[in-house]
Amino acid sequence: LHTSRAWATGPDAAEGLTHVTAHHVGYGVPLPAPETATYTVTGTYQDVFARTPAGWRIWRRTLTLLTTAGDPAILRPG
Repeated sequence: LHTSRAWATGPDAAEGLTHVTAHHVGYGVPLPAPETATYTVTGTYQDVFARTPAGWRIWRRTLTLLTTAGDPAILRPG
């Protein structure tokens, strides 16, 4: 996760953005993993927060993908 920003939208509500880069490596692949056994995505999480009696919670999270690289099939082993 990279830079996060949150702002109030009401007394018990807020919104936020978090930038993310997620590097995935196939299950059981020896490290350092070859590029053919990896899958990388970048994107932005858009969050809506709500204050509850137990504290602040993420009420809704949406991921917008910006880039992908590699083979997404490594996410489904076997």
